[in-house]
Amino acid sequence: MIFHLRFLFVALVSISLGACAASSEKDPEDAGSERDVGLDTNTPDSGEPDTPDSGEPDTPDTDEPDTTDPTCGDGTLDDDEECDNGDNNSDTEPNACRVDCLLYGCGDGVIDSGEVCDVGEANSDTDPNVCRTNCQLPSCGDGIVDTNEVCDDGQNNSNELANACRTNCSIAFCGDDVIDTGEICDDGESNSNSEPDACRSDCSLPTCGDGVIDTEAGEICDDGDDNADNADSCRTNCQYSSCGDGILDSDEECDNGADNNNLTANACRTNCTSATCGDLVVDTGEACDGSNLNGVSCGSIGGDFNGGDLACNSCAFDTENCTIPASCGDGNLDSDDGETCDNGNQNSNAEPNACRTNCLIAFCGDDVEDTGEECDNGIDNSDVNPDACRSDCTLPTCGDGVADTGEACDDGNLIDGDGCQADCSLPS
Repeated sequence: MIFHLRFLFVALVSISLGACAASSEKDPEDAGSERDVGLDTNTPDSGEPDTPDSGEPDTPDTDEPDTTDPTCGDGTLDDDEECDNGDNNSDTEPNACRVDCLLYGCGDGVIDSGEVCDVGEANSDTDPNVCRTNCQLPSCGDGIVDTNEVCDDGQNNSNELANACRTNCSIAFCGDDVIDTGEICDDGESNSNSEPDACRSDCSLPTCGDGVIDTEAGEICDDGDDNADNADSCRTNCQYSSCGDGILDSDEECDNGADNNNLTANACRTNCTSATCGDLVVDTGEACDGSNLNGVSCGSIGGDFNGGDLACNSCAFDTENCTIPASCGDGNLDSDDGETCDNGNQNSNAEPNACRTNCLIAFCGDDVEDTGEECDNGIDNSDVNPDACRSDCTLPTCGDGVADTGEACDDGNLIDGDGCQADCSLPS
């Protein structure tokens, strides 16, 4: 009995020593793993042999909850994160996930793809010369007046609307091809101070006196400031000097404008020559002119003529062809000889209302003041000579168109305010 107990003890000791020797030859890490795995002293031995160690890490117990908190920057996209690239998160690199795990964007202070600028919170759509909130540079048309801009109304900038800020952010101006307030015309680059009929460079219409001959306006000349209503000048209406414009030019003898005519005694003629013998108008100092005998005949010229042909020679009467009837003065009316009366020895060229010695009845212009006549100076009666008895045997008077003694003027009417007063005095 004692022998058997002794044998069992020796066997157990040998087994223990062998196990110890085997353990001392194993890798320390394996040893640790074994320690980690160990045996559960509370678990009864199933009696099955132990499973050899595979060398793989221990698998965590999935039944235990994960107590690690989600963290931005751990490389894992959590529910409250837009991105997470771990150590690659950056607040300075373009297009990177930011360190707060938000996606990059305009306003984060980093110039990313599609952005021209980005100064973060300093981006502004109201301050001049700063990066805009869309991360684009300030520009004409963004509604803010930046350096080198005079105006900027954004979408209201226009090159067509009057008075609008232009699309280059300059104010409306003469020469921008738009008629703005205060402008009469504006043809842009076509405005010109030298081209005929063009809108001028100050956006005013072409006009007489601007130094350009505008044919569409009917101008023939235009000497600008030198236009003048003086002799031989381009007139202030941009017409050449001409006969009839009332201005005496070097090639004219006279020019009374609208008063030039070929009918009135002593008038400037329509070719701007002075009244003269031979113009068929009886002027001052002329008894007749050409075929114009001024109403006088052989019978009315005086003397004993009562027939024949009165002529005008160098503006004086020529009675060479006038005749004297042989029977005039015999007291018999010989109408066949041209007599209109015959009172014999009572015929007289001095008595008023008498049958004249040429056997014609008394008439205005026979040099005798007859009944109904205020005067009669015969062939000296005149409607043009001052102070003369008029051709109708009336005395000269204010309003007869002849400036007589005591009259400063006489325009042929008795109307005030037309350059000559009703009393033939000049306006004061």
